[in-house]
Amino acid sequence: MPPKPMSPRASLGGNDGREFVDRRPRVLRAGNSPPCGRLLRVPALCSAHRLILTAALAVAVGTGCSEISAVAPADAGPSTGASVPATAGAQPLTATVADLRVFWQQLDPDKLSAGPRLVIALGDRKTGCGKGTQDEGSFFCADDATIYLQQVDLDAMADLSVQARTASEVYLVAHEYGHYVQDRLGVAEGKQDAGPESDSVHYELQADCLAGAYVAHRDDAVSPAAFTEAVRLGGDDVGAEPLPPEKFGHGSATQRVAAFGRGLRAGATACGLPT
Repeated sequence: MPPKPMSPRASLGGNDGREFVDRRPRVLRAGNSPPCGRLLRVPALCSAHRLILTAALAVAVGTGCSEISAVAPADAGPSTGASVPATAGAQPLTATVADLRVFWQQLDPDKLSAGPRLVIALGDRKTGCGKGTQDEGSFFCADDATIYLQQVDLDAMADLSVQARTASEVYLVAHEYGHYVQDRLGVAEGKQDAGPESDSVHYELQADCLAGAYVAHRDDAVSPAAFTEAVRLGGDDVGAEPLPPEKFGHGSATQRVAAFGRGLRAGATACGLPT
């Protein structure tokens, strides 16, 4: 994994100048260090929205194995699956994960039918890839086939416009689901290095392409421009303290938008998955 970068802020690009959280999430495996995402926060959320739950939330998605859970912080282990009422904020995510599972299982029913779990973490938590912390943000863990999102990331999107919030949430989940697809289809991560042409960047750009392929399939009112802006803000060169090219771990805004656009226009066949 590339060196942990600084923590700049970046405007979403609207007239109100709001900022949102973008953790630059990536795939992890056991033994790897936690993700080194850059933190872009809504200032008011830095101290006000540190929610702590004492119960686990588990909601089955569709008829498959995917599920969404909200888990307590501290030393919480894997979700027990205890069922409590879902929060309103979890409903769009359950729908997105269910739709992603249906979409991707068509590509390879044998390898992609199960789908990953989606866990919303409220603070630090144990994962199959080691400890995931709130400050290090969201990621896909290959060893327990789980996408971990931080509640603080979702809270930071709450005051955005409907289009911007939906685009940001869908892109975040679709990108991480792309890592699940890569893992199940045997795409090699390569070296966890840095730089605009590094293995790490190419791996992340492929996940962006896969996210674009999924977004092209969606039937909703979110504009392509809203998705493009959400992707652009994930660029390593975006923000008040942009990274130099030699430290890129996910790619520049131009690289990421181009990769997303390939999937959006041409589908998964344009993303270089093994055949």
